[in-house]
Amino acid sequence: MLGRKGNFGVVTEMEFGALPVSRFWGGGLWFGGENSAQVLGVWRDWQATLGRESATSVAVQRLPDLPQLPDPLRGAFVLHVRFSHLGSAEHGAKLVAS
Repeated sequence: MLGRKGNFGVVTEMEFGALPVSRFWGGGLWFGGENSAQVLGVWRDWQATLGRESATSVAVQRLPDLPQLPDPLRGAFVLHVRFSHLGSAEHGAKLVAS
């Protein structure tokens, strides 16, 4: 990193290795922000049961009021739970249903 004085740095180059993955199963679910405590509690417990072949994350955000968004999401406070699975689609679907 350049300029590593204090807490400032500029990354000028980065290399990373990608795993050879030809297919994965995944998607996302939207929840209203008014349910955030319940959704985050269930998500916390559920994600702890996932194996190494699965990954998940949550975005908590207020979406802009844009005409490109579906009406239920426009200007809404939401949680978006994302999930990906490198195993079979059948196993991924069972994990999401659990």
